[in-house]
Amino acid sequence: MYAALAREELEIKISVPVGLTEKGILISEEVMEKVVKEALIGLGISEKELDSVVHQEVKVSLDEKKLTTLVGQGKLSLLPGAKTSEITWSLRVDQLKSKSGKRR
Repeated sequence: MYAALAREELEIKISVPVGLTEKGILISEEVMEKVVKEALIGLGISEKELDSVVHQEVKVSLDEKKLTTLVGQGKLSLLPGAKTSEITWSLRVDQLKSKSGKRR
């Protein structure tokens, strides 16, 4: 295959609880970004390329089962209007057409 058409990329996911303290260092977004960038520079990636290589995002998660239990026990109360919402996606798949116009 031609390198201009296809290439392989290595994607790494590191999941660390924000606020974790390790060896006296409070792990935060800024600390993780600095450490990862330093490691990549050590591997030979230039500082100019880092922004196109490194993507960091924080994901918030909620243990709904535990929350429901705490609310049911009266240990927690929710703000008025708080609710659970779910999003369901439907995908419609059409048959593919070949170049001759016939359906496959």
